[in-house]
Amino acid sequence: MKRILFSLSIPFFFLLVNGWAAPLEFFATVTGKSTSDSVTILQVQVTPSLSLDVTVTTVTELKDADGNPIAIDDVDEGSTVAIEAVHTSGGFLALEIQLQEVAEDFSIKGFLEAVNASEFTIKIQGFTILTDESTRIRDESREAITLDDLAARLDAAGSSGLLARVDGVYTDSGLLATRIKLLENDHFARISLEGVISEFLSEDQFILDIGGGTQATVNILPETVLVGEPVAGLTVKVVGRLAPDLTVNALRIRVLGLFELSPDDVEMGYEETQDVTVLLRQPLETDLTVQITCADPSVASCSVDSLTIRAGELSGVFQVTSGTTDGRTLVTVAAGDAFGGYSRNLKIAVGEGVPGTRPTQIQWTPSVVRAAPQGHVDVHLMFKYGRAQEDIPIGLELIDASADLDLQYPANVVIQQGDNSVGIELLFGSQAGSGKLVAHLPEDMGGGTAELDIDLRSSSQAPMHLSWSEKKIDVAPATDFTMTLRLSRVAEGEILILITPVSGDRGVLSSMESEVTVPAGKQTVDVPLQSSEKTGRVKLRAALPREFGGAHADLSITVK
Repeated sequence: MKRILFSLSIPFFFLLVNGWAAPLEFFATVTGKSTSDSVTILQVQVTPSLSLDVTVTTVTELKDADGNPIAIDDVDEGSTVAIEAVHTSGGFLALEIQLQEVAEDFSIKGFLEAVNASEFTIKIQGFTILTDESTRIRDESREAITLDDLAARLDAAGSSGLLARVDGVYTDSGLLATRIKLLENDHFARISLEGVISEFLSEDQFILDIGGGTQATVNILPETVLVGEPVAGLTVKVVGRLAPDLTVNALRIRVLGLFELSPDDVEMGYEETQDVTVLLRQPLETDLTVQITCADPSVASCSVDSLTIRAGELSGVFQVTSGTTDGRTLVTVAAGDAFGGYSRNLKIAVGEGVPGTRPTQIQWTPSVVRAAPQGHVDVHLMFKYGRAQEDIPIGLELIDASADLDLQYPANVVIQQGDNSVGIELLFGSQAGSGKLVAHLPEDMGGGTAELDIDLRSSSQAPMHLSWSEKKIDVAPATDFTMTLRLSRVAEGEILILITPVSGDRGVLSSMESEVTVPAGKQTVDVPLQSSEKTGRVKLRAALPREFGGAHADLSITVK
């Protein structure tokens, strides 16, 4: 059996294609796999009657059951996987795939499409769900209603739609709802998106490209707050509400820009040259030509007066060269009127001194390493200004290292003549520990140093996990029994765990705790339970508070 979880609550990924939105998370079994170039097509089975093709690209994040990165070759036929995907004109595009253990329940959130009281079915997100006499139906106020009531509510809602959450189990007959809960229409309404405006459909509606082949339709309303002028090609952040037609009614649109400059503020000595990268926030479908203007060429001049970034590319590079005059100036990089005249400035300061006598300085990028989830981290050691006039050897030294830090690094690296940086791979044999990796310039270059701060997340900062002593248990009616909950590490303070029935028949238990507490210094807690005279099955979910990672664990109890 497979768990299915469909939801409109994914905050950043949804797509409108032919008027249909399909943000999906689902569990399925991989039944086939084919690869061409950098694209892999997975054939997956969701239910006996539903199979899908899912496209895996470089956009897709692949994880094992513990959340560690894997390659597509590690996803084998027969694997149970959790897939987060969006529906595009070319089919389902996977945003994330994680190997999973098999589960037995499902949850669907979205707009109800149909309610057939005579056939005891509902339809939501394209799936027909069975109901029976045990299905609990609640309105927005948690009041019990019937399937006929639900059908009448859907008819009355009209174009406004009717949002619901459906929980249930997989049976041989199909998906069976155990609970249907109506939600307020603004339950999922608050949405935050960031992307590039690809085109305007009208003066008050545009298509927002949010990456990975994913788009959204955004409506500009009279009450929409605009920060900057939204123009096709610019990157914007949209905060809005999901409309019944699954477009986004914008509450606020803030223009983030078209590109950035790296660096955007430099200090230079006399007659030095600095590379400047024009970095697009997202690739464009057409070439982009920007104009480059140096305000005071006597302080610093530019290598070109225009730069073209080809369609599909992310960056272009030009150079600025300082003169022999002290002072400050600006370099302006501007797009055309088609992009609202968007521009960015590079601040340049040329300091005092004789050419060649300014002290050489180096720096780490990034300057801090906090985690090494894949066992390695790539960093760069670079000059703050200028380039190497010859091969420059730089020694590396680890100082102030804690006992639990396991780090492999080269003793020496070289910045080659003509370069301004060198890449370094740091190999970690631990997921915790701290220290400083110090880079030393040769004494004849002033002996300058740069420190890389290493402070890996300690085990006490890692997400906490939760587990039952058993995942499934069979008990006789009218029986007292105890189950144990175990944390993945000892609690540093009291931790409250909430316990809730999530599927099945709550009536098979005559007594259960809704919350238990793990005392400080302990790792386990016993949960007393009592079965009733009734036979059946119930699934209990124990959940940690959000501040401890919000992990949960399920216990399936069968009374027979």
